[in-house]
Amino acid sequence: MGFLRAFNTPKNQKFEYKPRYWDPKKEEWEERKKELNQLQEKDHSPEAMKNRIAKGMRRGGRADSEYRSELVRRSNIRLLGIIGILIILSYIAIKIYLPKLLNAL
Repeated sequence: MGFLRAFNTPKNQKFEYKPRYWDPKKEEWEERKKELNQLQEKDHSPEAMKNRIAKGMRRGGRADSEYRSELVRRSNIRLLGIIGILIILSYIAIKIYLPKLLNAL
């Protein structure tokens, strides 16, 4: 049997390396483009709506960063206003009630 094998020599193995590059931003852009094309086609099926909602939740609202920054700015201004009002009220309370407390003690 070894004699038959001598005539069937193994072929050289070729190494084919195909480099892969993955760009998540490009993939997200292509998915968004496909989504917008579906919206233009007026695809109102329940499955399409579920897919759009799920993709929006996965993105987490990253697409509308200006709206989020506006909400954060409003929240910060509101917080500063509340802190200012509390400082003024505490100053008035100390100015009025502290002398009365010291006289009572």
